[in-house]
Amino acid sequence: MGSSAVATASLSIDSLMAEKWQQVLDLIASLVRVPAALIMRVEPPSIKVFLSSHSPGNPYEEHELAPLNTGLYCETVMASRGKLLVPNALADTAWCNNPDIKLGMISYLGLPLVWPDEHVFGTICVLDRKENAYSDLHIRVLEQFRDVVERDLCQVFQRAQRAQEDAQLRAEEAERVRAEFAVLRAGEQRALQQLQQLNNHLEERVAERTAELQKAMEQIVVVEKMATVGRLVSGIAHELNTPLGNMMLGATSLADRLDAVARQMNEQRLTQASLRQLLDDGRQACEVIERNGSRAGELIASFKQVAVDQDRQERRSFLLHETVANLLLALGPAIKRAQLKLEVNVPPGLQMDSYPGHIEQVLAKLLSNSMVHAFAGREDRRVHIGATQRGDVVELIYEDNGLGIDPAIQPRVFDPFFTTRVGDGAQGLGLSIVLNAVQAILKGSVRLDSKPGEGARFTFLLPLSPPAK
Repeated sequence: MGSSAVATASLSIDSLMAEKWQQVLDLIASLVRVPAALIMRVEPPSIKVFLSSHSPGNPYEEHELAPLNTGLYCETVMASRGKLLVPNALADTAWCNNPDIKLGMISYLGLPLVWPDEHVFGTICVLDRKENAYSDLHIRVLEQFRDVVERDLCQVFQRAQRAQEDAQLRAEEAERVRAEFAVLRAGEQRALQQLQQLNNHLEERVAERTAELQKAMEQIVVVEKMATVGRLVSGIAHELNTPLGNMMLGATSLADRLDAVARQMNEQRLTQASLRQLLDDGRQACEVIERNGSRAGELIASFKQVAVDQDRQERRSFLLHETVANLLLALGPAIKRAQLKLEVNVPPGLQMDSYPGHIEQVLAKLLSNSMVHAFAGREDRRVHIGATQRGDVVELIYEDNGLGIDPAIQPRVFDPFFTTRVGDGAQGLGLSIVLNAVQAILKGSVRLDSKPGEGARFTFLLPLSPPAK
């Protein structure tokens, strides 16, 4: 069976994939601290702003078109299929007249985006209004996201390729059916039996191919989702340099001020005004150190949880009801403030040989989600945690009577960085951490059942004793 080339120019990017790109594009603009992060798509004779970061001062509108052959930064990236870094176009005769300068964008860092068949999709780039040489960290972050986008493009391409092959297979089988039918019309009884066999064979082949495609896509989605988070965490962890640098600056400034006061005291020039200034400067330095130390701690905690280090919490034998009780005791003040009514139904004798720390982590994330998202405007706030042993598997259930989850977003709630509270500073990592811990460490599965207004129910199937690592 021959196959024709896939027309990549006509392939579309589905809304779920585009939304994932948008979320990480916004994150890149924030990390690199630039007004614009873009994904461009070539559509001759123009190039289109496919996605644009939602960052302050970004002059580029989504779906905006610009003509090619006008000296744009992105044209060079697509033509060379390599990285382009322009720290200051105003100081570079090769770039001082490019069209983006009219928008005030004088620095540029961009990489090409290429389909699996080597056709160019477009570019991914960041732009700044000031001179910017972009650090090695910034380049690595952009390269990692480029790899994520190109893997997604590979999935889109492969789906189109398989659909094209299936269509060709159906056409060939249909042609055979028509040929056999013509023989039947001519009066050959044997053709009737062959036609029936051919039809049966066609149905079997189509069913088998459909099942194979579905299984392959499910595996790709799960594996790629976890791999994406791991790669992003590796790059984002370098952002700890900012709060740590601020802490060092605060400590250094305080030390310099103390040295100056010590010299004044030794020279008998110390005044009350100098002491008051020292106290003010000291308080400010301590505030800087405390604020940035807290920020660094939050970053470390969040990104460690995404990676789910399997060696971080030890495996041991434990009673599940004791683990749940210990967690609820630790979260007691928060649960009381949230006015939650808890119902716990875990058999006292249910013993597991697993990772109690990760089970506590999963339940803590779900309780946090309920307190933040589930009960807005509701006085009756109830959460139920129950468990049942079914052979060598524990069915652990967490459910609340909150607002429920919109069916339109349920397929995405476990995606890294997906959140409905972007404006409130939410990271969108909670349920991604839950899924990763359940699958990677506890070797189990989770199912979500929810209807608007009827709460949310999470059902976990966890082995009593998961396989050794």
